[in-house]
Order: sequence, then structure tokens, then C-alpha cells
Amino acid sequence: MNDEQEPKSNPMLRNMAIWSAIIVALLVVASIFNGSSTPANGITYSSFRDKVEAGEVKSVAVAPDRISGKMQNDETFVTVPLPNDSSLPSLLIEKGVVVEAKAEEQPSLLLILVYQALPFLLIGKAADRKAW
Repeated sequence: MNDEQEPKSNPMLRNMAIWSAIIVALLVVASIFNGSSTPANGITYSSFRDKVEAGEVKSVAVAPDRISGKMQNDETFVTVPLPNDSSLPSLLIEKGVVVEAKAEEQPSLLLILVYQALPFLLIGKAADRKAW
């Protein structure tokens, strides 16, 4: 018997471990680039409206998917707007809130490149394994 040979490992187990690591890495990358996480300073929309009516809001930045801003005490907040609330702009102007309109955020170039390159990387890696 040859003592210099390494014991052979189970190739199926090794492949499952590699694919599991790839899936976990993809989930981590997706969670890092996903902007839909709930911020710690989030408030409800009705609470936001109440604070505007009470004159507690100093400034807001309104985007299609979120409203962020500052209170009179310089505390920041974030909320999600109602889709068809046409009375909000007039209420903000009436209460003297500084309003900034923001365009919808686009995914970063890095995220787009990762999404586009991922299938080619996985296919290339699978082809390398078959060559072994």
C-alpha cells in the first residue's frame, strides 16, 4: 500500500459544499446591494402626516418609493409614501416645509455588472470542473 497517496474525498460532497458556498455568497451580495432594508429611524406615514400638520418637520426629500427628511430638532426620519396622496405637496408648502424632489434610485453599475457576469462565471466554473 502506498502511504504517500491522500485519501480520496467524496466528489459529490465537495461539489455540494462548493455550490452551498456560492449560494450563500450570492445571498450576502444581494442583501448588501438591496436598498429595501428598513431603516432604524423609520416612521409610519400617518405619523409623518401628523408631524407635518403639527409643524415639527423642517425639510423633506420626496422620492417615488420613500420620503426622508429632518424634524425641527434635527432628528432624521424615513417613511414610505402613499401612492395617490395628492394632498401632501400642498400640505408641505402650507406648513413651510422645504421640499426636494428626488428621482427614483437606479441600481449601481457594479450591481448590474455582477448580475450580468454571474451566469458566465458559473458556467465557466462548471466547465473547469468537468475538465478535471
